[in-house]
Amino acid sequence: MKFFIEPKPPFDFKLITSLYARFPTQCVDLYRNGIYERVLRDKNKLFLVKVKSVGSIEKPKLQVEVFPAGAEKKVIEEQIKWILGTNDEIGGFYKAALADKKFALIIKNVYGLRAPRTPAVFEALIIALTEQQIALPVAITLRKRLVEKYGESLRIDSKKYFTFPTPEALAKAKPEEVRKLGLSTRKTEYIIDVSQKVAQGELNLEKMKIWSKEKILATLTKIRGLGLWTVEYMMCRGMGRYDALPANDIGLRISLTKFLGKKERVSEKETRDFLEHFGKYKGYAAFYLIYTYAFQKYPQERLLMKKCVLNKQKCKEIGLATKDFSFEHPEAKLKSQDLEKELFYLFIVVGICHQINWNFLMKALKKIQNGYSTKFTPFYMQRVSDEEVFDWFSDYPKKWRLAKQYKRGKLIRDMCKMLVRKYKGKVENLLKASNCKMGGKDGLYALLKDFRAFGEDPLCKKSAVLIDLIERLGLWKFNDWKNYIPPIDYHIVRIALRNGVVKVKDTRLLNKLKNSLPVIQEEDILIRSAVIDALNEMAKISGRHTRDLQGFYWALGRECCDPDKPRCNSCKSSKCSVLIYMNIKCEGRCPLASVCEAVENKGLAKIKEQNFVITFY
Repeated sequence: MKFFIEPKPPFDFKLITSLYARFPTQCVDLYRNGIYERVLRDKNKLFLVKVKSVGSIEKPKLQVEVFPAGAEKKVIEEQIKWILGTNDEIGGFYKAALADKKFALIIKNVYGLRAPRTPAVFEALIIALTEQQIALPVAITLRKRLVEKYGESLRIDSKKYFTFPTPEALAKAKPEEVRKLGLSTRKTEYIIDVSQKVAQGELNLEKMKIWSKEKILATLTKIRGLGLWTVEYMMCRGMGRYDALPANDIGLRISLTKFLGKKERVSEKETRDFLEHFGKYKGYAAFYLIYTYAFQKYPQERLLMKKCVLNKQKCKEIGLATKDFSFEHPEAKLKSQDLEKELFYLFIVVGICHQINWNFLMKALKKIQNGYSTKFTPFYMQRVSDEEVFDWFSDYPKKWRLAKQYKRGKLIRDMCKMLVRKYKGKVENLLKASNCKMGGKDGLYALLKDFRAFGEDPLCKKSAVLIDLIERLGLWKFNDWKNYIPPIDYHIVRIALRNGVVKVKDTRLLNKLKNSLPVIQEEDILIRSAVIDALNEMAKISGRHTRDLQGFYWALGRECCDPDKPRCNSCKSSKCSVLIYMNIKCEGRCPLASVCEAVENKGLAKIKEQNFVITFY
């Protein structure tokens, strides 16, 4: 079946649907070669729709094809119109937005953009739950696993397409099976609980579309796991209720901060106050801000192909090879003496550890802390100058890495101001606020996002390093290690690419990695996300915790797997840090030499790591 839809102008189909191409790991809404694809339902049967533009922005026209035959045109047409917002009245929004000269520039840049929606409110609610307090690429990866396990599929022309799981399917899910996908215990409980309420008819989300915003919020926020952000996000994405505003969304707050040109991230209240003048369009204004600023990290066309893929067979080989390794990580006893002194020291060390030698940084800052104890406090350091910070590291041999673009002074000031303002200048208070949790809306990952040094990385590398350090040193205990996101740096990436657990499919990206050419931010995120998946896969096979494999890989990258001269089969190092992580006798070669592809494939051995200069690592 083929038919046409004529959206209300202006309507930029490519701008709207290519949003899905920014995240190649998701598998429900697909956009490739100018065509949007999605599986939809009609009378409990599945149909694949393919939509493409045959018009222009001012005279929009969409061609819709449906496979296989048998669908009712009106049912499919209404769903497409809803998802793509073809009937949205954005004239009123544009009128309000154009009154602000600066916001008018955003309208000009993304003219014709609509906010895409989910066909069912339930889908938007589950999306919101999976995205609570974790990096977006990670959430999308977890959601893909959820869809592939519990969603139905349709095969068309030998291709397999998935639809989002129904409430009934998720209501029957076993908690232990959902947790195996990588979701935390608490999120698993939230998802199953709300799915059961919808499946049993206790909760009719579709009928709520016409309720007042206040009634929706009052009803749903009583349910465990459904906070204000989750419900307001669901209202925008699933109900088309743009009078709602998920004002505490980190991406939105960062976007508004950039838009306003402020140095410190705006608060939830400041976000609400600013967007309130858009009235019933404030949710739309929020989407335009996020699209313009937050999604710049994920360009529209460059991620259309999967540049990096997980090699499960190689993960299995290395997982089995490490199964009998003995990792040296004895439990440390909690310390009480000078707890805050040590916590603050590590907080600063990790916060500014990027593009600088770790051992040098630790020694330099410990020297400052011991020699100038009155200055090494958040109350003094919230006003420390760039020049003073530079002096701390003046004997570092690579002076260019102390330049202002690395923002160490700026990051220290931000960290200390936030620590003083929110936690009375104590890292211990920050940790107490997390209630010994990493994940969740009040977990340490979420709380650290308020600090620029930790919040800028969507994959939470510095946050994970801090968590790991303070736990290993016996300074604090966390009780939800299932929410741990392994920190990925250059060393770990280099080994993963060389030993073959992650395959680079794009020749241009491979050339960049072999010749130390700069990569763009989304390529860096794509590579590190794939490595996280690889570590999790290997950990599952070896029976180890991902944390152990991450530490082992990191040590291996510093010793055996040198960027320029990897010591695959011959090593004479007398002080090998790998032995710190493994209770083995060194055989004079890399412990993974027997299963590493780069040992035989010299082309892989030439891979170094991504050349990406940033404050993440």
